[in-house]
Amino acid sequence: MYFRINDLTTPKRKAATVEISLKNMYKALEGLALGNAFGNLFYKASARKGITRRALPDGPWPWTADTSMAVSVCQILEDHKSIDEDSLAAFFVRAFQDDTFRGYGNGMFQILNLLSQGQDWRYISPGFANGGSYGNEAAVRAVCVGAYFAGHINQLRKEAEKSAIITHFHKEARCGALATALAAHAIITQPGITPEALLKTVIENIPDSLLKQRLEQAQNLSPDDLPLAIMVLGNGDKAAALDTVPLALWITAHYLKDFEEALWTVATAQGDADTIGAIVGGLCALATETLPPQWLNRREALPLHLPT
Repeated sequence: MYFRINDLTTPKRKAATVEISLKNMYKALEGLALGNAFGNLFYKASARKGITRRALPDGPWPWTADTSMAVSVCQILEDHKSIDEDSLAAFFVRAFQDDTFRGYGNGMFQILNLLSQGQDWRYISPGFANGGSYGNEAAVRAVCVGAYFAGHINQLRKEAEKSAIITHFHKEARCGALATALAAHAIITQPGITPEALLKTVIENIPDSLLKQRLEQAQNLSPDDLPLAIMVLGNGDKAAALDTVPLALWITAHYLKDFEEALWTVATAQGDADTIGAIVGGLCALATETLPPQWLNRREALPLHLPT
């Protein structure tokens, strides 16, 4: 049921390498939270009316549970330098209990509610929905995992798996998490990467799956045809990794150097805009020197101190 991981060791990493890893991880988190908060605005008709003229909605822009869980991942990686599943589950539960109505999806809400009652994730996760959750939340937080372990692909595989499996046991959900982590790795390790190379790197390194097939279809879609991309790839309407991650990576690949246009494309696509926005924002931030100040000033602050 688990992916085969060749590298089961956690090698010691030099202090300078860890510092770079943390910088990349928090850069991804900043973009993730900004994309998440921005996308979350477009469930309101008043915000959607301004999409064509690129009218920024007034602040504040609250982020959702996608950001909350990504924050937990970052805290675990800073403290442990790897994902400890039990510790991460405890962080998820604490954040859920502190702010239960932060916009958790139905499946995620049920899982965290059970974990809050003291049940073990090893029992809850694989048993949920007769095979595990196939939702898209694990793919969001894995962006930060990929940013932290960029350049260490065997360990990245292992850590992305661990970050997902606590709540998302289904193969497609875990493939989604690995895909976004690999995209972060590719962006960091291949500056100036082309859209074709970004998608190819992900496709070549994830297991055979429906998600992989959909990413292969994404390779043939023109960046000028968003409606067709939505038709083929989905736009997160089902809140599943399978109909969220492919479009998020397609948008990222084609708008990697233009953070704002990437997020406006997310808004135009509608669907699960806060989750797709989180993935796109986190990945595009890794290729962007600075995030737009006007946007950051509107976004709700994160519940931790970010290193400068």
